[in-house]
Amino acid sequence: MLAPAVLLVAAGAQAHHGTSQYDMERQIILRGTVMEWRFANPHASLTLEVVNASGTRETWSIEGAPLGWLERNGWTAATLVAGEEVTATISPQRVVGRSGILREVTHADGTTRVIRRPNWERAATPQGG
Repeated sequence: MLAPAVLLVAAGAQAHHGTSQYDMERQIILRGTVMEWRFANPHASLTLEVVNASGTRETWSIEGAPLGWLERNGWTAATLVAGEEVTATISPQRVVGRSGILREVTHADGTTRVIRRPNWERAATPQGG
């Protein structure tokens, strides 16, 4: 009986991770079409189709914040809609690829929704002596 519970806890722990895989010092702006806005645990995700400078379509996979945090800040499953044109600001993944972590989204009407994670704007606290 204990084995299934341990497996569930382990799966949940693996799903939650920090931001070390992203270059949090960089921000890039993507303009594109929402292909999917997945508002589900452990965190939301956005699939965005972007046309690059050479005219080629690229698909970007963008991680959002945990649902509880998003909900407390006014985000819902209806915040983004497939087919909608948006501008997304992300911090890219450190490895080569078309992925990143979402920082903000601006809708076509100019409405901007920001994701401010607790540690992003905080200055480092000196430790020790």
